[in-house]
Amino acid sequence: MAAISSAGLGSGLDVQGLVDQLVAAEGQPTQERLDRKEVGIQASLSALGTFKAALGEVRSSLTGLRSTAAFQKQSVSVSREGFVSATAGAEALPGRYQVEVEALASAQRLASRTFGADTDSVGTGSLTFQRGRVDAATGNFSPDPRQPPVTVEITPENSSLRGIATAINDADFGVRASIINNGEGFVLVLGSEHSGAQNSLRISVSDADTNDTDSLGLSALAYDPAAPEGSGRNLVEKRAASDAVAVVDGIAVASSDNTLEGIIPGMRLELEGLTDGQPVNIDVEADREAVVAGITAFVEAFNDFVTNANALTRFDPETRERGPLLGDAAVRGVMTRLRRIVSDSWAEVNEHYPSLASIGIRTERDGTLSLDEARLQQAMESDFDEVMRLFARSGRVEDPLARYADAGRAETATGRYRVEVTSLPRAGSLLGTPLAGFPVTLAGDEALGLVIDGVSSGAIRLAGGTYASLQELATELEGRINADGPLAAAGAGVSVVVEGAALRITSATTGSASRVDIVSIDPALASALGLAVGQGTPGTDLQGRIGGLPAEVEGRRLIGSGAAAGLSVEILGGATGIRGDLVFSRGVADRLAALIDEINGGEGAIAARNEGLNRQVEDIEGQRLRLRRRLEKLEDRLRRQFSGLDATLGSLQETSTFLNNQLAGLPGARQPGS
Repeated sequence: MAAISSAGLGSGLDVQGLVDQLVAAEGQPTQERLDRKEVGIQASLSALGTFKAALGEVRSSLTGLRSTAAFQKQSVSVSREGFVSATAGAEALPGRYQVEVEALASAQRLASRTFGADTDSVGTGSLTFQRGRVDAATGNFSPDPRQPPVTVEITPENSSLRGIATAINDADFGVRASIINNGEGFVLVLGSEHSGAQNSLRISVSDADTNDTDSLGLSALAYDPAAPEGSGRNLVEKRAASDAVAVVDGIAVASSDNTLEGIIPGMRLELEGLTDGQPVNIDVEADREAVVAGITAFVEAFNDFVTNANALTRFDPETRERGPLLGDAAVRGVMTRLRRIVSDSWAEVNEHYPSLASIGIRTERDGTLSLDEARLQQAMESDFDEVMRLFARSGRVEDPLARYADAGRAETATGRYRVEVTSLPRAGSLLGTPLAGFPVTLAGDEALGLVIDGVSSGAIRLAGGTYASLQELATELEGRINADGPLAAAGAGVSVVVEGAALRITSATTGSASRVDIVSIDPALASALGLAVGQGTPGTDLQGRIGGLPAEVEGRRLIGSGAAAGLSVEILGGATGIRGDLVFSRGVADRLAALIDEINGGEGAIAARNEGLNRQVEDIEGQRLRLRRRLEKLEDRLRRQFSGLDATLGSLQETSTFLNNQLAGLPGARQPGS
């Protein structure tokens, strides 16, 4: 609008008022139309927000139903507290189990004699700690080859009782040292951090005074359970290392600690106290109440969503009242897709319960769901797996030695996929030549060099001494190989077994990269072990098909392609050939959750509709701007026109006044008022 106006100065005509009224009359219909349109769009945007939030509530209710874990929860009850506690995982079978605790696992405790001061020097040299098992009858110690010995050097600087305790603790190898003042002096107490009979200790001393077994100097800390007291067995055992012993459903089991895991598949037992011959009953049941609660929560959330959606898309023919999303194609498309999933059929994988309706979840005329809990309970009792397949992403393989592992792609279709194994995975190994003539004596300085799965070992040396059997050699060789630094760092390991009269070294891995090669060996060791420089037999890869199409391989897993893309099956054993069907289901919860994630996502239908409405709001602002510019031009034109009219009228008025004055001055003219 013009900032300066002189309209009306000539004739007294209200130019500004006329212009304003004409401009307002011109712009008002368009402005009102744009305002009404924007109000409608803003209502649609708000309604879409409500629609999206209601969808989000449905998505939240599906979290506990998407995976098999929610359906496989187990409730566990224990008849007597304080003796055994139990937890059950998905693999645990429902039933009653009886457990008796006959012994709890303990860690060994060794104590020295009493020393006058903890700061006086005990002696120098080295202490070598070896874990193993002690024969209760003979006292003989059998080292654990899986736990290599650890040596702690004792120098003059740390030769006191306090210094020795610090050196042992700083070595951090699972033995803790402490000093106790018993009122008469100071005692060094050594305790293993690991319970179980296999963690008994043998402590060998290399004493600077050259006598390693007497009670003087550092050898006062020697402990060989097979040696005479005071001559190599100079520490006192205050508590023996022992295993936990329990009887589970009549079967005796032992454990190095007080946790029993895997004894009952899927269950973990914590032994807490001796039961004194009175068994503890452990009852495991499927937690059906949690499943019903989860399904009920889904039905309620879905119904709330449908109720909201119906209100947002309503039309009342009597009042002509319309919902803000009536006729919205995006909303209509979302509702159609949701209803299709809820009413879909799972007959391809379920024989008895092929739909939600078959387990008591019906779709009503208004789109809401009704739940018949009695029918749902009956279905769960009849075939719980089929109920689970209706909701969760699940899979099972008919062969017990093949296990469904995963379905890595959301679009993998529900169905049955034939599993075939054409080649089994095998580990690489190396077989030596037959041996005879035991016992065998080794000096301890002979070395062996290996390459395991492409990883080169260091120089592997067996302990010097006499080996009474090939099995003793196998145990020692396995322990030394697995304790090798380079191999252990790379995660490479082996097992060594006696096969016939020969040693077979087998890699701990399978597949074509699995192999055992000998790259160097001293003659004396080669003769004793029946081994020579050479390459072993490499392992073989797993090969197979899923759904008739070649599968990719990752370790022991077959991964499907084509229609079975993403399906993963772990082959646990068995033979080559057809291994049954993989029954895979993407249930209602899994499919709905994936669909809602897509719809509510940054590139989903709701986001696209929001973007379209926001563009319409921006377009309205553009139309308003164009209207303002048009009205400004109209106002300018009208002002010019009316200003010209005002000037003309002013001129005419001046002429009229002049003429009146002239006429009044003529002779004979009538004067005003006469």
